[in-house]
Amino acid sequence: MLIESSNLVIKSALARLLVNFRIDAADREGAALDIVEFIALQLHNPDDAHVFNLGLFVRENLTGFLANSMNYSVLHARLTATALAAREGLVPFLKSMDLCCGRGSATT
Repeated sequence: MLIESSNLVIKSALARLLVNFRIDAADREGAALDIVEFIALQLHNPDDAHVFNLGLFVRENLTGFLANSMNYSVLHARLTATALAAREGLVPFLKSMDLCCGRGSATT
């Protein structure tokens, strides 16, 4: 029950951050950084290289969302999976970015 509640908190927080990103066109850069920071805070040991790669991953997905090559549900699922994997440790975190990213395979 506690883990499920924690997962819902992460899903809800990311949903709020994504809505802010979509609505606040004047500060999309700040909203994107808020998303990166939120996920980076889930890491047990945030190292500069991992946060940098996380930033690239988040920006790639947000760009796909803005270009309409990815819908909200897919974007939310990818970012949620990455945030949840970040809590599990470095290996699941890196694997989640590889699995979610799919380099060029964003679908609607």
